[in-house]
Amino acid sequence: SYRGSSLTDIYFAHRLRGQAMGKPTSNLTRFFRNPDQLKSLEYHLLPELVAHRLAAGNETLRVWVAGCSTGEEAYTLAIILCEILPEDFAFSIVAMDRSAPAVETASRGRYSPADTTAVPPRFLKRYFDSTSAGFEVRSIIRDRVQFEQQAVEATDFCREFDLVTCRNVLTYAGEDQQLVLLDRIWDSMAPYSFLLVGAAETLLGVDRRFEYLSDEWSSAYRKR
Repeated sequence: SYRGSSLTDIYFAHRLRGQAMGKPTSNLTRFFRNPDQLKSLEYHLLPELVAHRLAAGNETLRVWVAGCSTGEEAYTLAIILCEILPEDFAFSIVAMDRSAPAVETASRGRYSPADTTAVPPRFLKRYFDSTSAGFEVRSIIRDRVQFEQQAVEATDFCREFDLVTCRNVLTYAGEDQQLVLLDRIWDSMAPYSFLLVGAAETLLGVDRRFEYLSDEWSSAYRKR
């Protein structure tokens, strides 16, 4: 069974409390960015992946965060997986970005109080240590994330990822570069796997190798 099945509801409640208290909410999109997509991940995509992996006799999940910036998205996914996956499931996350300073920041896992405003208090307590400058990600999730400095389009590997997130990367790429990016992503994905892109991004009319999926919260793509 899944633990903490109301994970994203916790975040929604935390965000609404912040709004009610008059706190600024425009910067609550780094940790737990795009909560509708996270809700879809929690209630639909992850259960499908878990069921598929169990049927195959494999209790591991591999995740690639392409364009990870300073690490908030990768650590958010690590928190979600720790909360939701069955006890005996293992997971690992590879997070990449072309920016050396961004990857260095991500690897340190140290964030200011402003950076962590979107993290519900119970998760701050469970997954972060308080420091004089803010908060530091605990090893329980930091050790699950491997950060690498590399551009997505320059990668050349086949790692059989079950879940790939490439949010707000395609937006800044030209049409030819988008196809290169999607080739790299396709090659990296397991036969049964999902891709998440940014809320304003779409693969419709761009690449037919991915099947479009949608639910009441968000959308995703499955490798055909």
